[in-house]
Amino acid sequence: MREKQNHIFTIGLIFVILMTFAVTDVLAEAGLLRPQKNFDAVKPVFSAKTLWNGDLMQKYGDYVAKRFMRRSRWRNIYLDLEIINGRRDFNGVYIGKKGAYFEQHLPEDYTDGLIARSLTYLEVLTAKYNARVLLVPTAEAVWRNRRASNAPTFNQKAYLEQVRETLGEEIYIDACGMLCDHAEEEIYFLTDRHWTALGAYYGYLAWWEGSGKLLPYYYNTEKMACVTEEFRGSLYKKSGIEMRREKLKNFPETQKRSVDVLYDGYFPEKGYYRRPYLESDQPYGYFLGRGFKVARIETGYQKKQRLLIAGDDFANVMAPLLAPHYYEIVLVNLKEYTGDPVRLIDKEMQEGTEVLILWSVPDYLDSIRKLR
Repeated sequence: MREKQNHIFTIGLIFVILMTFAVTDVLAEAGLLRPQKNFDAVKPVFSAKTLWNGDLMQKYGDYVAKRFMRRSRWRNIYLDLEIINGRRDFNGVYIGKKGAYFEQHLPEDYTDGLIARSLTYLEVLTAKYNARVLLVPTAEAVWRNRRASNAPTFNQKAYLEQVRETLGEEIYIDACGMLCDHAEEEIYFLTDRHWTALGAYYGYLAWWEGSGKLLPYYYNTEKMACVTEEFRGSLYKKSGIEMRREKLKNFPETQKRSVDVLYDGYFPEKGYYRRPYLESDQPYGYFLGRGFKVARIETGYQKKQRLLIAGDDFANVMAPLLAPHYYEIVLVNLKEYTGDPVRLIDKEMQEGTEVLILWSVPDYLDSIRKLR
């Protein structure tokens, strides 16, 4: 019965596609749709082969998008048909459930050799700087109930268990366990690869448990401030799929003190947040900006401790939460640095500085891949 229904659905889908093609051409010939200027698309030829292997849908979608005004509307129709037909991967972005999208991390891209090198390098960094390590799993490892069905993905949880065994409990910070305990909450953005301020807060609590600090700073998760309801992150741009906008929130407590931030030694700013990025194609830059190698944050807290965070831009959200414990926080953004991370960290070290390695799992492994 199910097989018969699938055949009927497929025939109906083909009929809709052919009718869409026919209506498009009729409207064009009648002058109701105007071709784009500098139009250079060639109309694909219909055949049974191109229809069944999917080439016809793809080529005709591109043809329509290039030819007519309001190309985004036609492109969205084409993408909707692709989704109905079972496609889940759009330029390395998976369509998940409950409005979530996930960046593609294929298991075959993370070889045993890469894993071994990454574990060795963590041992080197932690021994050299007496550092603790907080590697953040991305959404597909935590939001398992929202993941696309049958979408292959690298097992980040298994990798993090290897990190724990290699480094030991005193050095390894179990952010994965803390995030999984709160997996029903909005700890990641739906349309972006990063964690939210709420997710970073749970990462902060995981960090505190083994930090030796007397008390954590308790942020009120019930009174988070909504900065915008128009956030649409990096996965929207990467995939080309129309996505619903979502909320971006922060903790009002992080704005109570005057904060000075100096980028790369030359560019001063006030506060942790950069509102102009919300109107750009990199809205996650709202959290401490983008593109810098080193950001030096003078927190305004009269403490003796100084913290250096080395890793990627997942640290941008968490740094304001750590501020009450330190008079200065230095972010060393190794994602923007193509050389050996040790060189950059060494330049920013001072006596008595605590070091935290804070990296998302995929970004850390990609950085090891690039090391010579």
